[in-house]
Amino acid sequence: MALAEATKEMLFLQTLCKTFKMKQPNPNTLFTDNLGAIALTKGQPYSHQRSKHIDIRFHFVREQTTIVYQHIRGAENLADVMTKSLPKTNHRIALELLAIESHA
Repeated sequence: MALAEATKEMLFLQTLCKTFKMKQPNPNTLFTDNLGAIALTKGQPYSHQRSKHIDIRFHFVREQTTIVYQHIRGAENLADVMTKSLPKTNHRIALELLAIESHA
């Protein structure tokens, strides 16, 4: 589950910031476009055939108190530019939001 991996990364970054005595918001916000994953992290029942076999990673994510999970629409998800093949217009919008210039 991608949300569990992102949670582990967030915890690592929190620890790293503490090591260097950097200020950080508490709680940190982790954005995802998966409503089902958010529902499972909050312990809300989510009716899906595959949710019957909840992995231990879901329980790990539920226990985190320093991270808040927030929904973001797929069109606004900047991570998509790194993970998916996007239509040209969506790709350009994402690059603009990331402040990356395209020379093509």
